[in-house]
Amino acid sequence: MKKSNRKSVIWFSSLLLTILILPVFSLSGVAAVEPTDIFDADFDAQVEILMGVAKAPSLAFSAVKGTDVYYSNGYGEQSDVDLVYYTSTITQMITATALLQMQEQGLLSLDDPINDYLPYIIENPYYPDIDLTIMDLLTHSSEINDNQTMSDVVLGEIYTFEDMFYELLNENGTYFDLDFWYDITPGSVYKFAWINFDLLAYIVEIITEDSFEQYLTDNIFTPLGMSNTHIGYTDYGVSEIAKRYWWNSTSGTNEELAHIEHLSTGSAGVLSTVEDMGRFLSAHMNGGEYNGVQILNSTSIATMHDGTGDMYGLGWQIFSTGYKGFVSASWLGFGYALFKGEVGVVIFTNQERFEDGLAGKHQDILDYIVLAVEELITLNTPFSFWIVPLLFAFIGVLIVLRKRK
Repeated sequence: MKKSNRKSVIWFSSLLLTILILPVFSLSGVAAVEPTDIFDADFDAQVEILMGVAKAPSLAFSAVKGTDVYYSNGYGEQSDVDLVYYTSTITQMITATALLQMQEQGLLSLDDPINDYLPYIIENPYYPDIDLTIMDLLTHSSEINDNQTMSDVVLGEIYTFEDMFYELLNENGTYFDLDFWYDITPGSVYKFAWINFDLLAYIVEIITEDSFEQYLTDNIFTPLGMSNTHIGYTDYGVSEIAKRYWWNSTSGTNEELAHIEHLSTGSAGVLSTVEDMGRFLSAHMNGGEYNGVQILNSTSIATMHDGTGDMYGLGWQIFSTGYKGFVSASWLGFGYALFKGEVGVVIFTNQERFEDGLAGKHQDILDYIVLAVEELITLNTPFSFWIVPLLFAFIGVLIVLRKRK
């Protein structure tokens, strides 16, 4: 190749590489992006439009990035970001965390039969020789069928944990019924049942000789700074908690419902704010640590999030999109607590009807907010240390070649 041609190639290659690198260098020096650059007025307006379609009177969300809550906001009738919502079955993430803590402390093993702890026998009547284990409860594979009959009994009567499980699941119980069990080998098939996690809460109380709420307060809520999180609505003032609403499609109005002291303590009993739940989510995103406090070791965290079963870990749902957490759509409201990589999102609304396509409309809200939160993944990513010297090296080559002409 002629010298002039070689110089031209070098000149062109250097210029091209410089052009490619300059934008990276330029972008790396911009000021930190503010939350309002993503969650701006247009974003707020769209959230409110989607809330109207979903008939959701109030909504709050928190975006989590890295090790802390990055941004929070509230919308609608009760727009306080510190508003307390029923977390419903998101509670199961917290209950599972408690059980893994107790295993780390040597107080139990997940493979223990539950009858090692209970004051009476609970077994699948179709498979009486197979022990139900704590792991079976955590993975919703106990094969208990908490059908509408069971729910009606629980909601219609007041029981302690001890009475409730005996009356429902012990063969001598008043309401015992073969229909409360699937004819499936325990531990083999995922069958969601709220009572699994209430049994876990009861086991925690038996072992610790204290209330389940006290255990959560001492070992999860207080260490993580979740000061607005409790079991049951009676710990809150009227103005602190989101109203409950049910959409009446006949009248076209939201009807306010009375608050309830939900008996399903371990499965759906926790009330919290989006920021408190954001702190809990952050701990799980960072190997069990939040703000210098370790609530679980990284091995336990990995066990919970990976798990087994039909896209279900230990108290955590595992989604094909890469998200982990819990999506709750129940008669205690819609809630979402999810993370992927270094970003997470918590969303609560106070609309409890999911007929008339409203569940899908709430999913539209989730999808929209998650799409915005995912923008946090690419923000303020530091460029590699070699870009600056490489840039100046190319500039130097350009200067030398120009002088040799």
